[in-house]
Amino acid sequence: MPTELHQALAGFLYHALLNYVTKANLGIVPFPPLRVRIPRGHYREPDVLFLRKENFHLRSNRIWSGADLVMEVVSPDPKDRQRDYEEKLADYAAAGIGEYWIIDAERQVVVVYCLIDGRYKQHGEFQRGQQATSAMLKEFAVDVTGLFGVADKVAE
Repeated sequence: MPTELHQALAGFLYHALLNYVTKANLGIVPFPPLRVRIPRGHYREPDVLFLRKENFHLRSNRIWSGADLVMEVVSPDPKDRQRDYEEKLADYAAAGIGEYWIIDAERQVVVVYCLIDGRYKQHGEFQRGQQATSAMLKEFAVDVTGLFGVADKVAE
């Protein structure tokens, strides 16, 4: 089950991406959770996801067949950390998802990967005082200080 901290971080990101995508009329940022199919007949439920208009054919009411960008907030348990940094990285790459963001409250970083030739390459690792940028959405950025400031408020 998600924690208050997890939900606060995911909510911050959801609203930031939703506002950007809506203003630019680029596609859809559905309210999570929503299933996305990955190889071997499985699925994942990203904390935040985006689908471009030109890929709306991947949508269905129950499970999407893909996404263009997904974001995951890392939970502190070592198994969860491994799942987000290794298993989901491999799953999302195999599913052809163009960009994967990992939000790590423990390390206070946002790691952004972009898919190149079927493999994720790190676009950047961003910390407080920086803007986490998207490789796919050229004008989209998240203020990392503001993002983890939400975490600070939850801890109060």
